[in-house]
Amino acid sequence: MPVTYAITIPTLFAASVVGDIGRLIAQAIGAFALLLVAIWGQISLGNRALKMGQDMAFGTVAVMVWFIGMSQLIAGRVTGLALVIVTVLVGTALVDRVRNATWGRLLPIIKDDRMHMLGLVCLLFACGVFFLTSASVATPFGAPVDRAGVYDIAQARPNGDPGWQPFDSLPAPRKNMGATTVGQTLYIVGGEDPNGPTTSVLAFPTTATGQDARWTTRATLPEPRTRLAVASVGGKVYAFGGAINGEPTAFASVYDPAANTWSALPPFPEPRMDLAAAAVNGKIYLAGGTTNPAGTEKPQGSAVVNIFDPATGQWSVGAALPSPRSGLALAPVGATLYALGGQHNGTTLANVDVLDTATNTWRPASSLPEPRRNLAATSVNDARIYAIGGVAVAESTDTVRVLDVVTGRWTTAPSLVVGRSAVGTASLDGKIYELGGASDQLGQIVPVGGILFAVGEAIIVSLLAVAIVGVGIRRTQQLAVDKPKRVRQDEHALASAGRANPGGVIATSIPAETGPKMVGNVKFRWRRTPAEICDRLGIIAPTGMTLLVGVATAAILVGVTVGGGRLTAALSPSIAENVRRINDQTLANIGGLVAAAIAAVVLGIAEELLFRGATQPRFGIFLTALAYAALHTQYGFGIAPLTVFAVGLVLGVARRYANTTATIIANALWVLAMIALVANGVWTG
Repeated sequence: MPVTYAITIPTLFAASVVGDIGRLIAQAIGAFALLLVAIWGQISLGNRALKMGQDMAFGTVAVMVWFIGMSQLIAGRVTGLALVIVTVLVGTALVDRVRNATWGRLLPIIKDDRMHMLGLVCLLFACGVFFLTSASVATPFGAPVDRAGVYDIAQARPNGDPGWQPFDSLPAPRKNMGATTVGQTLYIVGGEDPNGPTTSVLAFPTTATGQDARWTTRATLPEPRTRLAVASVGGKVYAFGGAINGEPTAFASVYDPAANTWSALPPFPEPRMDLAAAAVNGKIYLAGGTTNPAGTEKPQGSAVVNIFDPATGQWSVGAALPSPRSGLALAPVGATLYALGGQHNGTTLANVDVLDTATNTWRPASSLPEPRRNLAATSVNDARIYAIGGVAVAESTDTVRVLDVVTGRWTTAPSLVVGRSAVGTASLDGKIYELGGASDQLGQIVPVGGILFAVGEAIIVSLLAVAIVGVGIRRTQQLAVDKPKRVRQDEHALASAGRANPGGVIATSIPAETGPKMVGNVKFRWRRTPAEICDRLGIIAPTGMTLLVGVATAAILVGVTVGGGRLTAALSPSIAENVRRINDQTLANIGGLVAAAIAAVVLGIAEELLFRGATQPRFGIFLTALAYAALHTQYGFGIAPLTVFAVGLVLGVARRYANTTATIIANALWVLAMIALVANGVWTG
């Protein structure tokens, strides 16, 4: 499983030019430089300074873990208590007597071995950093937000002005709702808050000032609905379909703002959720959606287009979408209707199609620059369409694309402040409003072009493993003997004595203080030959027994992974969804299954060299497996890292009773087997 590094240090200017690989190299160089400077200074100044640096490192870890733990406790998560306990344990390392009674007994620490302790500090520091950088993924995937913003197109500037300005936040987080306008008032209908589907309806008068400029509650929907479609015609708000208790519905309702009442409409022919609606020429068009219940892994999209005429209350069927999809967006432009993005059978789409309502025919338009689902779209002045947010691959994006309907060209507008999907969007008087949505941020993800990133990362990790076991750092003491120094006599005294002294030095001058002096020095040296390094890392030529151990270990790892995945899905569905989506994005960014297999194998070799080869013989199976799990917390706090921890324990046992070559074989066979299961649809991560 790929290791994700997130060391926060100032990066070089050139890194911004060469992208992710440059940033990785800059961070690695900076981290190593800081570490070497710290070690050099501490060792050269003696044990007292080394002790001070050690305590500072422990204290830094304790502070980081403390803040993470408290934030988790405030959020009501049990994991926060565990992190606070870890803080206390780490804090004990700051007191000599307590450390000797706890860490010295619990951990394999050689008494008075400062370099050994420094290595442990670095290991714990790394764990703290990775926990810190991964803390955000503890929020369940798709959690609703209350953020709102407004983009005034007339005031947008091409000079880097962010464009989107804060708007009154929603009274409570909301996603998957419908949004529309009636007159100068914004309306939000249904959707999901943190407690699930809601009947809530909110209104905001955009022309109001003072105390009147706020969100107010209106008559609620007859039933809680989410993932519904909303449009307005003739001063009324229409709500169609959606999900009730996770099942698609065909309910249709109309809201009269003047009377503040909802009324039932004839249901449309087929229950659907994740559909889109837009009004053209006084009629409401409903397109796409899915009949699959919520939670379906790969929902089947629909190509059906239904048309509702508010004047007659009748339903009719329009021309079917060129391709079935759900989670799409609709935007009206004059007498045409643009359908953007969506997904079908688990594949996110970039398709854009245009319906000519006069002829009831579809034609293709310029595709989105990237596939996107659960996006929002709105048109401005019948000239431009804004595609806002959505899920690009596996997590939400902050990108806003603009389509010029005349030229068919896509450009980029100022990005959202935070990437979101399932956003409520409406345009009014040249302004675009984005309301609520889901913050689908997954944490640490392999960047686009990740095959090069993975190979570069593997090289760096492998070199780190070799450096740990091959490079020695020591303080040496050298003898320095002063040369005899002669005392120069006063020239006038010599002249008065009548003695010649051409050289100006008398032969009988007394030498100054002499003797041995100890001079401190620090040396970095190769303490092992290449053969000794391989032996220390546990690298040997493969034998029949090594292959057998590798195959058997790989089989156990497959069982542990599958079992851990099922346990995660049963006990923590949100974390299981995180894992699946992270794997989806990783596969997409890295270039498919073949590239993923190559990256996984090279990263597996590097991981085994670092963890089982260099780290485990020094710190034992348990600590090494703990660090291994800490470096995979991009999956979130919960059951998933425990699965990785179990994997680390299995590999650690194989290393202890065999060698690192066996664990490399096991790691490679394991990841290839899991990728094969993914490719055949047997396993989703």
